[in-house]
Amino acid sequence: MKSLNNLVPFSLVLAFALAPAPVHAQTVEEKMQRKEEDEFLQKAVTAANEACKSKIAGAGDWKTFNGKLKNGGLHVSTNCGQAIEGLQSLCNGADDEIRGVVRKGIKTIQCRGTAEETVLELKGTTLVITTSVDQKRTGVNYFAKQFLMKNLK
Repeated sequence: MKSLNNLVPFSLVLAFALAPAPVHAQTVEEKMQRKEEDEFLQKAVTAANEACKSKIAGAGDWKTFNGKLKNGGLHVSTNCGQAIEGLQSLCNGADDEIRGVVRKGIKTIQCRGTAEETVLELKGTTLVITTSVDQKRTGVNYFAKQFLMKNLK
């Protein structure tokens, strides 16, 4: 019985350790910004889907930006959008074989923060774009196109 008593406190500690962190309430401003960022992101994904003849889903992981979604006229989704334009550019004028590689290789695009320069990763069939509102990389669309040309198979 003594060992059972020792397990109870340990299990309580474990439960608290694994519990999700408290969620901070979003202000109305944050909710409005996230909605606006979603709209920008979806426009870019729609254009890429038209060019690639695909059904890629796009999602913003807005909480990873720690509330820094906008700075004046700069938007994080615009930075993600530039990377998505690289995908669109790859598909524009491409033949069905290349578009098929894109359709097979990318099912989801995720926009997340925060990075000094926009970086791309392919995680399975998810294209992860990590950026920030003040990211430093220039020519993101060209960078993305080159990345995809080298990494899609």
